[in-house]
Formats: sequence, C-alpha cells, structure tokens
Amino acid sequence: RQREYGNAAIMHGLLYSFCGLICRQAGRLGLLAAGEQHPALSRALEIIHRDYRTRISLEQLSRQCGIGPSRLSELFRRAFGMAPLQYATNLKISKASQLLACSDMNITEISDYLGFGSVHYFSRSFKQHTGRTPSDVVAARS
Repeated sequence: RQREYGNAAIMHGLLYSFCGLICRQAGRLGLLAAGEQHPALSRALEIIHRDYRTRISLEQLSRQCGIGPSRLSELFRRAFGMAPLQYATNLKISKASQLLACSDMNITEISDYLGFGSVHYFSRSFKQHTGRTPSDVVAARS
C-alpha cells in the first residue's frame, strides 16, 4: 500500500509539472493575456485537468462550462489547435508516458488508472500518439 501511495504522489507531481509547462507555453504564445481567455475555456481546462481519469463527452463538458459544444470546440481550436477531447486524450497519453517511465505500475494498472476502456484501446491510442507501444517504454525503463 505504501508503494501505491508513493505512485500517486509522483503522478500528481508530474501532473502539476505538465500543467505548468502548458501554462508557460500558453503565456509565450500570448494565450493567457489579460481579458483574452474566455471563461468557459478556463473552466473546461480546469475540468479536464481535474477529471483527466474519467471519461467525459463534449456535451457533458460544454454543459458544465455553460456554452454549446461547437462554441467550446471553436475556443479550443483557436487556443490549442485541437478539439477539447483531443486535448484530454493528449493529457492522458502524456500522463501515461510519465507513469510508464517513472512508476512501478504495470500497463494494465495505468490503463485502468487513466480510465481507458481496455488495455487494448490504451495500447492502440498510446502508439497512435507516441509512435511507441507502452511495452517499448517499459522495456526502455529497465
């Protein structure tokens, strides 16, 4: 149980680091200038980063942000060059990369932890995004 607790602390630390990198990059691109970021975009980012381990649909996300799905997608595309669900998937894959490289969790545990429906779907998504399989990353760690 202590090992699991340590893994959670590492994962949360890595997530905060990742969020910091995103904010710095957004600042460099001028996306965080005063008055320019739509409140719904801020709310969506907050929800995605807080609930990255759960599945959420565009409709659920936009409802929680108080705007329509197409408007939320437009805001995301303008700010990040991708749709909200692509952003969420990229966050999950980034977290998976960190966990595969730095934790004692196995591939199945990481898949379950990040809310992927199955290990097969996780592996396929991971390879599509990174060009490597989760097993390749684990093997490189050893």
